[in-house]
Amino acid sequence: MNLDQGNAPRTAATRHRVIAEAHLVALDSGRVLLTRRCNTAYGNGHWHLPSGHLEPGESITATLIREAKEELGITLAEDSIEFAHVMHRDDDAGRMGFFWTAAEWEGTPAILEPDKCDGLDWFLIDRLPEPMIDYHQQALTEIQAGRTFSQMGW
Repeated sequence: MNLDQGNAPRTAATRHRVIAEAHLVALDSGRVLLTRRCNTAYGNGHWHLPSGHLEPGESITATLIREAKEELGITLAEDSIEFAHVMHRDDDAGRMGFFWTAAEWEGTPAILEPDKCDGLDWFLIDRLPEPMIDYHQQALTEIQAGRTFSQMGW
């Protein structure tokens, strides 16, 4: 039997759960593709990597591929993406962000969700814009350093 604090049995209702996210690090000639958030509950006006949450019954790579299509209109092949980093964040519900790099895709990136995004541009990976979502900036720093795991907020 799994025990929680104080010997109380742990139930499905008391187990900690995390939200899984897939983040795209689209690379081209030393530049990374970023979008700017607008009209959302979090980070309006901040640059960030295209990303989204895992849906029920969906693999993390399927999430990345779906989000790239929905947000940017580009098609990623599963064999064209490469795992780069995972970050565990102490956030409102706890989050695990999986970061994948891609240097090849079909289509031209465009803003397909103008109600959530008002900017799209390429930036040198060592000269990121401000303001930027803090954990995306940290993840890019970790990826550049060759580290595949980090934690934030603990």
